[in-house]
Amino acid sequence: MRRRAVLAMAGAALLAGCAGSLQRPPLEKTRFVIRLADPAPGAKTAGALAVGRIRVSSLFDHQGFVYRTGEDTFASDFRFEWFAPPGSVLREAVIDWLADASAFASVERGSVSGAGWLLETEVDRLYADRRDPSAPAVVLAGRFQLLDLRGPQPRRPLTLRFAER
Repeated sequence: MRRRAVLAMAGAALLAGCAGSLQRPPLEKTRFVIRLADPAPGAKTAGALAVGRIRVSSLFDHQGFVYRTGEDTFASDFRFEWFAPPGSVLREAVIDWLADASAFASVERGSVSGAGWLLETEVDRLYADRRDPSAPAVVLAGRFQLLDLRGPQPRRPLTLRFAER
């Protein structure tokens, strides 16, 4: 009889503990997009620019933010994430920036057909570096390639590597 009473009390305590944890509010996710600084207006280039898909290295192409925690260690965060896949978020920011810069007659979100220029972008690194807690940094590196589609064969008049910290 005493054993049943002890088991009943232990079960009641366990249920009370579980019920308390079920009442805890869930962790809320925070989603982000990127907004680039306003460009300085420049001279227009004839023709439309099509902005191709931005390819992000599969190491960093995660919806959750990627953090570098050591020389060879990374972590992903399920609470802080991009509003869409990182390549899509970056592409929208680049398209908006180029449209505001008015460098081309138009900036196309869709098809390449009819465009005189094509911008291809590859992102090799995209993460928050937390190795030194007193100096956290965001790392973004990759390459822009501008293709001139106006001739019989596409030309690559510009390749620009970028690395920002």
